[in-house]
Amino acid sequence: MVRIFNWLASASGLLGGIAVVSMMVLINLDVIGANLFEKPIKGTMELVSTYMMVGVSFLPLMKVEHENGHIGVDLLMRFLGPSTRLRLIAVSGLITALFFFALAYSGWNIAVKKFNIGEYAMGARFLPVWPARFMIPLGAGAMALFVLYKSWRLMLLDPSFAPEDALPETTDD
Repeated sequence: MVRIFNWLASASGLLGGIAVVSMMVLINLDVIGANLFEKPIKGTMELVSTYMMVGVSFLPLMKVEHENGHIGVDLLMRFLGPSTRLRLIAVSGLITALFFFALAYSGWNIAVKKFNIGEYAMGARFLPVWPARFMIPLGAGAMALFVLYKSWRLMLLDPSFAPEDALPETTDD
């Protein structure tokens, strides 16, 4: 099961990275085309704001969580024992999983509705928007599944899923 989540986290990070690089390349080509050749790429703003920004925001969520990269405030954690820390992180993970499952569920319903009506954005080009709508439930659903699995492992006191600052301190005496 760990291998599957490691692979999914890598895929999540890769998809987010592709979105960032694509956005960078497209924007740079648009600027070069506009300034050197007076021919900007039509639809750049729509592509970036509709697809790439959504991909950058939602697709790599699981990868960031897999690496314990999300921001956490733990003012009182240092006063708790190691097992209590892990279980408290697990409980907060369950709350996080509930939020992301709700986001994935509602995002899926909206994406299906927009798919059924064939949602388009009007701008320099007509651009189908509905495919981008599916990135939200995909990213949120992957995040929810991973946080649920991670919480279960932390409840079992598996330190391999814990952030480094939640592990017991070791002294080199």
